[in-house]
Amino acid sequence: MKKNNIAQARTEKELTLKQLEALTGIRDNTISQYETGKREPKMETWEKLAAALDVSVPYLQGISEDKTGWDVWEANTGFSKDVIQAKIDERIANGKSRDSDTTYNKINMAVNDLMGYGDRNVNAINAISFQIRHLDYDKFFYRS
Repeated sequence: MKKNNIAQARTEKELTLKQLEALTGIRDNTISQYETGKREPKMETWEKLAAALDVSVPYLQGISEDKTGWDVWEANTGFSKDVIQAKIDERIANGKSRDSDTTYNKINMAVNDLMGYGDRNVNAINAISFQIRHLDYDKFFYRS
């Protein structure tokens, strides 16, 4: 198995195994086994670890040296790093993102905006869900 970068990313963040466990919900002894290559995480676990360590999944897996994953975003979206970064800066200035958000989340939301998805889908679903939960069914259904 190829060497991963979990331990390196964890120590660069100055986190203990117990602290990373608290952030991810993954037991510290399991994380230790991932770091040493004794076990291989599932994709969902790679994503949890990457989010907690604020690095890209390919970097954690040891298949890329790009910690933030910019190369993957550029290759898969067609948007340059500069365009995505400008959208991130705009989102932060407008209060739609926070400096404390993970790099992955900032990039993801910026790309969603650039692709025309934005927050509209989430807001619409939340509004409709709220309205459905608060319907007065007696007004809408005829009862005999």
